Amino acid sequence: EAVRRARENGHLCFIDTGRTWRLVRGIFDGQAEFDGYLLGCGTMILYQGEVLAHSSFSPGLSQRILGALERYRIDAILEGPREVFRKYAEKYRRLNFPDYTGAEGEYDKLFARGDTAADMERFREEFREELEFIDRGKGFYEILPKGCSKAAAIRFIAEHLGIPMENTAAIGDGNND
Repeated sequence: EAVRRARENGHLCFIDTGRTWRLVRGIFDGQAEFDGYLLGCGTMILYQGEVLAHSSFSPGLSQRILGALERYRIDAILEGPREVFRKYAEKYRRLNFPDYTGAEGEYDKLFARGDTAADMERFREEFREELEFIDRGKGFYEILPKGCSKAAAIRFIAEHLGIPMENTAAIGDGNND
């Protein structure tokens, strides 16, 4: 109801989430209509059904990431607009996500945790110049293409629509909001 009324009063309403389109698509059908979605911690920006921006890992970087996940014993969920992949992540086995072997170029971000803090630190050090790391606590990280974030997505859509940042509002419930 609040979203409907805000839109009736001329406001634009977006969902800005860490989840990718594969995990969000259809969730709000019949509940609320939004003007767009800022997805995957800013890796994809949809406005009125059109993709305005999409950042992903290059095939070469994607392949290097997959190798490093194995080398450093990093357990990860790889999230893309069309599919979500896992390899170990027993907690998510029931969701029936396919194995990430061969997923090069099919994912935009990772949700990851190393066997040890040292494993994750070595992974972070190797990719420090190429990736963004969002510490989600308890050893978990969201890993994104360099320059992506929820805040960057808000700045992008505001600039695209000619809306000054002081005329925007955001509400969140996580440490990456």
